[in-house]
Amino acid sequence: MKEPLMSGVDLPPPVGVAARVIGVLSCLALLVAADTVPHSAWIAGALAAEESRNQAAEAEQASFPPASAGPAQVPASPVPVGVEVSLETARKVYLLGENVLVNFVVRNTSATPFSIAVGGDYRSGIRHHRFSVTATDAAGSHMPDPDPSGFHMGGVGISRTVEPGKSVYLPVELFRYVRIEKPGAYTIRIRHDLGWTETPTGTKLPAAETKLAFKMPDEKQAAGIVAKLSEGEAQSLLMVSPEKFTEEIPPDSFTLCHPVFFPALTRLATTGKTSAIDCLGAIETSQATQALIDLVVDDAHPDASFHAARVLANRLPDPDFGASAGPKRGAPFKDPRLDQRKALSTATWQDGFAPRLHAPALRLLRSDAEHLAVGAFYLEAIAANEHLPAVLEALDRALAANQRTKYDKYLTPPIGVGPLLRAGCAIVRRGAPMLDQFQRPAVIALQLGRMQNEKNYRLDDWHTRCADLLGHERPYVRQLTLQLLADRAEPVPEPCLRQLGRLLEDQDAFVVCAALQLVARTKDAAHHKAVVKILTGANHEGLLYYAGHAAYALGARAELLEIYARRLDEPDRWYPGISQLIGLIESSNGGGSFGTPKPDSIRHAKQLWIEFLAKHRHAIRAGKKFALDEFDPAMAPPPTQIAHRDGETWPKR
Repeated sequence: MKEPLMSGVDLPPPVGVAARVIGVLSCLALLVAADTVPHSAWIAGALAAEESRNQAAEAEQASFPPASAGPAQVPASPVPVGVEVSLETARKVYLLGENVLVNFVVRNTSATPFSIAVGGDYRSGIRHHRFSVTATDAAGSHMPDPDPSGFHMGGVGISRTVEPGKSVYLPVELFRYVRIEKPGAYTIRIRHDLGWTETPTGTKLPAAETKLAFKMPDEKQAAGIVAKLSEGEAQSLLMVSPEKFTEEIPPDSFTLCHPVFFPALTRLATTGKTSAIDCLGAIETSQATQALIDLVVDDAHPDASFHAARVLANRLPDPDFGASAGPKRGAPFKDPRLDQRKALSTATWQDGFAPRLHAPALRLLRSDAEHLAVGAFYLEAIAANEHLPAVLEALDRALAANQRTKYDKYLTPPIGVGPLLRAGCAIVRRGAPMLDQFQRPAVIALQLGRMQNEKNYRLDDWHTRCADLLGHERPYVRQLTLQLLADRAEPVPEPCLRQLGRLLEDQDAFVVCAALQLVARTKDAAHHKAVVKILTGANHEGLLYYAGHAAYALGARAELLEIYARRLDEPDRWYPGISQLIGLIESSNGGGSFGTPKPDSIRHAKQLWIEFLAKHRHAIRAGKKFALDEFDPAMAPPPTQIAHRDGETWPKR
């Protein structure tokens, strides 16, 4: 399995054409393939917003029974009889820039209660994505979606019963779904599946419409709207309530995207107010880009200056925009909002902006990891050839430090190394001469990085050098060399194979992970004992992951599962073990609920699994899976439940 060599700068949430949360890879590259500090401003804000929504969902459990929280519900039941939906707003006429809260009203006009299901659609996104919201002007044109990617990662789900004659209210923050920048009259149409599905007889999911008008504010009115900006993340509203939502929502970067707000926002941003900086990032003009550059260069407010640097990063000419660019940020995943950032950059960036940003970018390279990652991205996007030495100096420091975050479990670079490698590769691709100093760790890493990610690039003497590199003093050089040996289709040189046993005992866990990856490729049974030793004693998630892959490659599936079973009652080993053991169940889809049972239940389940595996060892080695009735329900004690392909769960409780 090829692991990502470099994921890039931890970009801030895009605004305007690019939505505020950069998407699947900006999140996953940090949590799965992290090479930079994960607790940066936008991630902290995203997590805070998610926590706020989860807390709101939990509060609903007590305030509005009956309720149940869980994963997003798949629409399954038909649209009930007697459901009516409508839209209510505080006013019918608004100024552009004012936030609009729409109440989506669900009323039960029948004599029978029905249930609705909402949520499960917001985590790491900017809104509740199960709503369908459109805004149409008088000419019939649809207003653009600020986040057409529709990306989210689930979230808490809520079920509610609506009694006969009663209504419930769902809040819709309009400008998180549509972008309205011109005055005029608009038809707003909103629909939600509510946990239902359309029937073959033609019963459609209910939708509601209303008409709203927007007026252009004058300079004084625009300044008054900007003055209502709040700082930080706003509290999320409950997903559903028995009472109408009447809160006034302050303006934000979704509403203050028209150039009419630029003068007031610029004045406020120069005082250090970060929410004003976010709103400048939503205005799609080169004038707004220039204002952001001014804030980056002027470090009178250092925190605000760095915040502006992160917002401005979304406008830079990212090399990922080009079809022939090098390693994609956070590969192998695709950033679903890459096209949005490209459109924002095309509309707002000018090449003449770059020189003013070189000095701030170089300054960031000499700061902490979070600042370094942003500085490295700036240089990746806009550096000149003469900036390569500064990148290599920073890369040498990062390789020597070899620092990892608690999120680093798999074959990712140490903190700072990934963004710097990307920056170095980008500068070299733009024509900077490669330094002929192969003994220097930064140059070695850069050359190996190019081999990893540029299929037509290779060192002529690679086979003679790789054996020496496996003994290099920098752990990441050893790791990256092993990764290249595992990834490349050509035969592994014999001098490298002879060192594999030693590298499986390396002091650096990530070097061992890379060595296990090479074992999985070579399928050399001579390393069976070392793999089993790692599986038996390791607690590092990456070691267990790659050792498991190696064991499968060596044909030791039965032995691997027996080790998982024996370790079930060790701290934090229930989920990793049971999630593998359920693969023996013929009807399992691999999913389920894997909460940790009580200690006595785990010990009993452990013994049952050990006995089952011993009884069926030969069949398991042959690859057999087993019918559900061959398993004791106590092998999956509560709260554990196994999901099946037919949609049912086991054990039944």
